[in-house]
Amino acid sequence: MKWCRIYPMNQLLKKHTEISTISPELIRDFVDKIIVYQVEKVHGKQEQRIKIYYNCIGAIEIEPNVKMETS
Repeated sequence: MKWCRIYPMNQLLKKHTEISTISPELIRDFVDKIIVYQVEKVHGKQEQRIKIYYNCIGAIEIEPNVKMETS
């Protein structure tokens, strides 16, 4: 990844040592892209897959069995 060579992850972590809220700048710095898949009905329940691509780390997929609260 070009981004990692230009701005190493340790410098990025030093920049954001005390995170109290999620800001647009924080998202831009750490997240390359987020893919939100269509809602699917599995065993009578709605599930939605989310895949987050982090800068310098790669993709992390949140498993459907993880329960997320919505407001």
